[in-house]
Amino acid sequence: MKTSAQLNLSNPMLEKERSVDYLSIPLESKLQEPNRNPPLPPFQTLMEVEKVDVSEALSVKEKHELGDEFSAHAAEAAQTLDAVDGASSYGVNADGSKWWKESGIKQRPDGVICKWTMTRGVGADQVTEWQDKYWEAAYEFGHKELGSEKLGRDATGNVWREFLDEVYVAGYSTLPLQTKVKCFHTATSN
Repeated sequence: MKTSAQLNLSNPMLEKERSVDYLSIPLESKLQEPNRNPPLPPFQTLMEVEKVDVSEALSVKEKHELGDEFSAHAAEAAQTLDAVDGASSYGVNADGSKWWKESGIKQRPDGVICKWTMTRGVGADQVTEWQDKYWEAAYEFGHKELGSEKLGRDATGNVWREFLDEVYVAGYSTLPLQTKVKCFHTATSN
C-alpha cells in the first residue's frame, strides 16, 4: 500500500501495488497464429447501413406477403431446431491448451430465434479457463440483437468478463441502436 505522504489528496481511493506474482495475460490477438480459426465477421453496425425513407408505408397486401415470408422462414428455423443439435468441434493448441466449440440455434422464451456460437477452453495447467460466446437474434416485429461475452479465470483465481450487447427495436426507440457494454476484472486473493 502507498503511504499517506504518497497519496494524492484529490483522489481519496487507495491503489494496490502490483505484486511480483501477478500473472500477465496477453491479449488473444497477440497469440493469433495463421492456422487458427478465421476471425468472426464484424458487427453489423460497423458495416455500411442503407438509408430507407420512413415515409414509404407498406400496403396491406405487402404486409401480408411479408408476414407469409416470415412464417416460411420461421417454419424453416423450427425444422432446423429439431434437426440440428448444434455443430461441435475441438482441438489442442501448440501450448497444450484445449478448446472446444459449440454452435446452434434456439428459440428463447420470448419467441426470439437466437443463433449462437460458444468456444470454451482450458489451459495446459488445467486451471486457466476461458469462454467466448457470440450470438445474433431477431424476430418479425423489428427486434434485432448482436452480442458477445468473453469470460475466464486464471491460475491464481483472477476472473474477467467482457459483455457487449447491441439491440435495435424498430418503432420503440428514437435512436436506431442501443449498445450496452460491460467489462469488469476481479482479483481474488487465496
